[in-house]
Amino acid sequence: MQFEPGDNVIDCDFPKLLLSAGEYVIGAGLAIPNVEYLDYQPEAGTFVVGGRDVFCSGMAPTAQRYPIPMPHSWATRDI
Repeated sequence: MQFEPGDNVIDCDFPKLLLSAGEYVIGAGLAIPNVEYLDYQPEAGTFVVGGRDVFCSGMAPTAQRYPIPMPHSWATRDI
């Protein structure tokens, strides 16, 4: 991914966000791999996921926070 000089916008799309109910903290970082972080915000924001029966089991998942790998894609766009 290449960037033009100046302000840039980066979008990350998660087509399925399979998380248990609870409050989550999201972080973000931009780096030159294995060289340096250009920006690192470990607590960039928070969001809450409400309880819902995502597996049609009659119960909503309520596990504590934990990382979950999910399908996602990145894209840049003009401001």
